[in-house]
Amino acid sequence: STSSPSHSPMLPSSPPRAIRETLASLHIQLVIPVVGVSLHVMPGTWLSWDVHDIMAYVRFTVTSTRKLSRTFGLRVATQRISVSSSEGPSGSSPAVMKLKLDLPSITFTGYYEKRGVHFLASVGIFNATVKPKHWDTLLAVQKKFGSDFDDLVHVLADVRRKRRPSTSGSPSKASPEVPAFTIHSANVKLKGFRIGLDGQTSTMLFECQDIHGGLDSGTGRSWNLYVTGLALSLAPRTTKTKNTTAFSSHHRSAFLIIDFKVVMG
Repeated sequence: STSSPSHSPMLPSSPPRAIRETLASLHIQLVIPVVGVSLHVMPGTWLSWDVHDIMAYVRFTVTSTRKLSRTFGLRVATQRISVSSSEGPSGSSPAVMKLKLDLPSITFTGYYEKRGVHFLASVGIFNATVKPKHWDTLLAVQKKFGSDFDDLVHVLADVRRKRRPSTSGSPSKASPEVPAFTIHSANVKLKGFRIGLDGQTSTMLFECQDIHGGLDSGTGRSWNLYVTGLALSLAPRTTKTKNTTAFSSHHRSAFLIIDFKVVMG
C-alpha cells in the first residue's frame, strides 16, 4: 500500500516590517479643576474670574514616514466673571453677588508643521441679559478698572523704553526677517449668542444662530465668514428665553433678521 506524504502544519508568516516596528509616541495631558483670579477694583468691590475644568494636551508621534507629528488641544468647560461686594478683606466677610456673567465653553485643537499651525476652535452658546440695576455696577467697574489698566500699560511702556539698547555707530545692513510662527489655516465656529437688554415692559434682544469662518494661507491667502440668523428683536418681559439660539417670531413683537456671507481670496 502507498501512503500519502504527511503535510506539516503551516506556520503563520511573519508580519511586515512596517507593522512589527512600534512607532514612538509621547502624550502629555494637563487637567486643572479650577482657576480663579480676584481683583480689588474699588473699596468693597471685587472683580472675579473663575475658570472650571481645564484640560490641555500635547501629543508627539513618529509617523510611518519617519516624520514627527505634533498635535495639541485645549478645552475650557465653564467660565464665570462676577462682581461682588464685601466690607472686609477677601474671606473675612460673606460676599454679596452683584453681577455675574457665565461664558461659554471653548474647544481648541490643531497640529503644528512647517513653522506654523492648523487649528480649529469651537465656542459654545453665549447668553447674557443686562438688567437696569446692573448699569451702575458696570459703569463704575469699567471706569475704575479701565483707568488702572491704562496706568499699567504706561508703566510697562516706560520699562520697555528704558531697557531698549541705544544703537550707535554705522547702521548695519538688516537681514530679511523669517517669520518664526505663522497660521497656515484656521476654522472658528460660534454656536450662537443672545444678548438681552431689559426695559420696563420689554427686552431688546440681539442674537445669532450660527457664526463660522475660516482662513487659509496655502497658495493664496483667503478667508470666509458665514453668519446665519443675525437678529435684532423686541420681546415682552414675560417671555422666558431658553438656553438656545433657536429664533421664534411668535414670541417677538418686532424683529429684523439678516443672513450674510463674505468670501475673499
